[in-house]
Amino acid sequence: MSSKIFDAVPVLDGANWIEWSTKMESFLLSTGQWANITGTAPTVPTVPALAAGGTNADAVEAAQRRADRAQDKLDDWNENDGKARGNMRLRLSPAIVNLVKGKTTAKEVWEALRDAHQQATLGNAYIEFKSMLDARIPDDKSPADVLAKIQAHDDRLNEMNVGLSD
Repeated sequence: MSSKIFDAVPVLDGANWIEWSTKMESFLLSTGQWANITGTAPTVPTVPALAAGGTNADAVEAAQRRADRAQDKLDDWNENDGKARGNMRLRLSPAIVNLVKGKTTAKEVWEALRDAHQQATLGNAYIEFKSMLDARIPDDKSPADVLAKIQAHDDRLNEMNVGLSD
Protein backbone atom coordinates (compact mmCIF):
# COMPACT_ATOMS: atom_id res chain seq x y z
CA MET A 1 0.00 0.00 0.00
CA SER A 2 2.80 2.43 0.80
CA SER A 3 4.04 2.46 -2.80
CA LYS A 4 0.66 3.84 -3.87
CA ILE A 5 1.15 6.91 -1.69
CA PHE A 6 4.29 7.78 -3.66
CA ASP A 7 2.23 7.80 -6.86
CA ALA A 8 -0.73 9.67 -5.39
CA VAL A 9 0.62 12.33 -3.02
CA PRO A 10 3.44 14.82 -3.68
CA VAL A 11 6.03 15.66 -1.03
CA LEU A 12 4.88 18.61 1.08
CA ASP A 13 7.54 21.26 0.63
CA GLY A 14 5.78 24.18 2.28
CA ALA A 15 4.53 25.86 -0.88
CA ASN A 16 2.15 23.15 -2.04
CA TRP A 17 -0.14 22.74 0.98
CA ILE A 18 -3.39 22.95 -0.98
CA GLU A 19 -2.41 20.26 -3.47
CA TRP A 20 -0.77 18.09 -0.81
CA SER A 21 -3.65 18.31 1.66
CA THR A 22 -6.25 17.53 -0.99
CA LYS A 23 -4.37 14.50 -2.25
CA MET A 24 -3.39 13.32 1.24
CA GLU A 25 -6.99 13.57 2.40
CA SER A 26 -8.08 11.52 -0.61
CA PHE A 27 -5.39 8.94 0.08
CA LEU A 28 -6.31 8.66 3.76
CA LEU A 29 -10.00 8.38 2.83
CA SER A 30 -9.21 5.57 0.40
CA THR A 31 -7.30 3.65 3.07
CA GLY A 32 -9.85 4.14 5.85
CA GLN A 33 -7.53 6.36 7.89
CA TRP A 34 -9.23 9.74 7.52
CA ALA A 35 -11.46 9.08 10.55
CA ASN A 36 -8.31 9.33 12.67
CA ILE A 37 -7.97 12.95 11.54
CA THR A 38 -11.59 13.97 12.00
CA GLY A 39 -12.82 11.74 14.80
CA THR A 40 -11.94 10.74 18.31
CA ALA A 41 -10.63 7.44 19.58
CA PRO A 42 -13.21 5.03 20.97
CA THR A 43 -13.30 4.55 24.72
CA VAL A 44 -13.27 1.28 26.59
CA PRO A 45 -15.84 1.02 29.37
CA THR A 46 -14.85 -0.33 32.75
CA VAL A 47 -16.27 -3.65 33.82
CA PRO A 48 -17.95 -3.71 37.21
CA ALA A 49 -16.59 -6.21 39.67
CA LEU A 50 -18.82 -9.07 40.74
CA ALA A 51 -19.98 -8.48 44.29
CA ALA A 52 -19.34 -11.33 46.71
CA GLY A 53 -22.39 -13.56 46.83
CA GLY A 54 -24.06 -11.46 44.10
CA THR A 55 -26.18 -12.79 41.27
CA ASN A 56 -24.97 -10.34 38.64
CA ALA A 57 -22.58 -12.76 36.90
CA ASP A 58 -24.52 -12.48 33.62
CA ALA A 59 -24.42 -8.68 33.73
CA VAL A 60 -20.70 -8.65 34.45
CA GLU A 61 -20.08 -11.13 31.64
CA ALA A 62 -22.10 -8.99 29.19
CA ALA A 63 -20.19 -5.89 30.30
CA GLN A 64 -16.91 -7.75 29.75
CA ARG A 65 -17.98 -8.69 26.20
CA ARG A 66 -18.82 -5.01 25.47
CA ALA A 67 -15.47 -3.93 26.90
CA ASP A 68 -13.64 -6.53 24.78
CA ARG A 69 -15.40 -5.30 21.61
CA ALA A 70 -14.57 -1.71 22.53
CA GLN A 71 -10.93 -2.67 23.13
CA ASP A 72 -10.80 -4.31 19.70
CA LYS A 73 -12.15 -1.08 18.15
CA LEU A 74 -9.58 0.95 20.07
CA ASP A 75 -6.79 -1.38 18.89
CA ASP A 76 -7.96 -0.93 15.27
CA TRP A 77 -8.12 2.84 15.79
CA ASN A 78 -4.58 2.93 17.16
CA GLU A 79 -3.28 0.82 14.27
CA ASN A 80 -4.93 3.11 11.71
CA ASP A 81 -3.64 6.16 13.57
CA GLY A 82 -0.09 4.90 13.30
CA LYS A 83 -0.56 4.19 9.60
CA ALA A 84 -2.01 7.66 8.98
CA ARG A 85 0.87 9.33 10.85
CA GLY A 86 3.37 7.25 8.90
CA ASN A 87 1.72 7.97 5.56
CA MET A 88 1.75 11.70 6.22
CA ARG A 89 5.37 11.67 7.40
CA LEU A 90 6.44 9.72 4.29
CA ARG A 91 5.33 12.66 2.14
CA LEU A 92 7.02 15.50 4.05
CA SER A 93 10.23 17.18 3.01
CA PRO A 94 13.04 16.86 5.57
CA ALA A 95 12.61 20.50 6.62
CA ILE A 96 8.92 19.98 7.38
CA VAL A 97 9.29 16.71 9.31
CA ASN A 98 10.52 18.71 12.31
CA LEU A 99 7.11 20.39 12.57
CA VAL A 100 5.52 17.08 13.51
CA LYS A 101 8.25 15.70 15.72
CA GLY A 102 6.71 14.59 18.98
CA LYS A 103 3.12 14.57 17.67
CA THR A 104 1.52 11.38 18.94
CA THR A 105 -1.70 11.24 16.92
CA ALA A 106 -2.55 11.61 13.24
CA LYS A 107 -4.90 14.44 14.15
CA GLU A 108 -2.07 16.35 15.88
CA VAL A 109 0.17 15.84 12.82
CA TRP A 110 -2.53 17.08 10.43
CA GLU A 111 -3.37 20.11 12.58
CA ALA A 112 0.30 21.10 12.97
CA LEU A 113 0.82 20.92 9.21
CA ARG A 114 -2.43 22.75 8.49
CA ASP A 115 -1.68 25.52 10.96
CA ALA A 116 1.79 26.02 9.51
CA HIS A 117 0.84 25.92 5.82
CA GLN A 118 -2.77 26.73 5.06
CA GLN A 119 -2.17 30.47 5.06
CA ALA A 120 -2.30 31.73 1.50
CA THR A 121 0.92 33.53 0.70
CA LEU A 122 2.02 35.53 -2.27
CA GLY A 123 4.64 32.86 -2.98
CA ASN A 124 2.02 30.09 -3.08
CA ALA A 125 -0.16 32.16 -5.40
CA TYR A 126 2.80 32.80 -7.68
CA ILE A 127 3.64 29.08 -7.87
CA GLU A 128 0.04 28.25 -8.83
CA PHE A 129 -0.13 31.04 -11.39
CA LYS A 130 3.27 30.14 -12.91
CA SER A 131 2.28 26.47 -13.10
CA MET A 132 -0.88 27.47 -14.91
CA LEU A 133 1.07 29.55 -17.41
CA ASP A 134 3.61 26.78 -17.97
CA ALA A 135 0.95 24.23 -18.94
CA ARG A 136 1.35 23.11 -22.54
CA ILE A 137 -1.25 21.28 -24.58
CA PRO A 138 0.43 18.49 -26.54
CA ASP A 139 -0.11 18.39 -30.30
CA ASP A 140 -0.69 14.65 -30.45
CA LYS A 141 -2.97 14.10 -27.43
CA SER A 142 -6.29 15.21 -26.07
CA PRO A 143 -6.08 18.50 -24.19
CA ALA A 144 -8.39 17.22 -21.44
CA ASP A 145 -5.65 16.36 -18.92
CA VAL A 146 -3.83 19.67 -19.33
CA LEU A 147 -7.08 21.64 -19.17
CA ALA A 148 -7.99 19.80 -15.95
CA LYS A 149 -4.61 20.78 -14.46
CA ILE A 150 -5.11 24.40 -15.50
CA GLN A 151 -8.56 24.33 -13.88
CA ALA A 152 -7.06 22.83 -10.70
CA HIS A 153 -4.50 25.65 -10.52
CA ASP A 154 -7.29 28.19 -11.03
CA ASP A 155 -9.36 26.53 -8.29
CA ARG A 156 -6.41 26.72 -5.88
CA LEU A 157 -5.91 30.40 -6.74
CA ASN A 158 -9.59 31.02 -6.01
CA GLU A 159 -9.21 29.24 -2.65
CA MET A 160 -6.44 31.74 -1.89
CA ASN A 161 -8.75 34.58 -2.89
CA VAL A 162 -6.54 35.35 -5.87
CA GLY A 163 -9.09 34.88 -8.61
CA LEU A 164 -8.37 35.70 -12.20
CA SER A 165 -10.88 37.85 -14.06
CA ASP A 166 -12.73 36.29 -16.98
